[in-house]
Amino acid sequence: MLRRRTATALCAALLLSLAAPTAARAQEEPDVISDVSIVSAVVDMETGIATVTVSVTCLMDVGYQVRGEATLTQSYGSGRFAFSSQGGFGGSPCQAGQVLSFPIRFPSPIDKFVPGPAKISGFMEAMIVCCHLSDDTESIGPTTVTLRPA
Repeated sequence: MLRRRTATALCAALLLSLAAPTAARAQEEPDVISDVSIVSAVVDMETGIATVTVSVTCLMDVGYQVRGEATLTQSYGSGRFAFSSQGGFGGSPCQAGQVLSFPIRFPSPIDKFVPGPAKISGFMEAMIVCCHLSDDTESIGPTTVTLRPA
């Protein structure tokens, strides 16, 4: 008798779960920015400061800001390496169709950057209104860039 009630209760629960209305899928927000790319990567031979310029295309008007964060690392000979992280670069509004370029300066507190391969990673984000989490985020890498003498 107990088994019969348990089986009946389980069947009823299964039928109710199948009959329950399903929640509609949230409509995906349109992309605000796209085409994040590396424009150039240079290093000042005297200071060892690397500058990587990235570009991003605005697909719609961004009244508040397009900004980014990135990290550049480089390893070379005898365990030496350079590392720098930059947050909050950019901060420009843009119009639909506009391509923004941001030079990112990377001073390394550990050692100087030198010509050659370095790894960059990070992101660009579009914020349509102040103090609101990103409306759209696009990655920068991770990829390898070749630093060239400035």
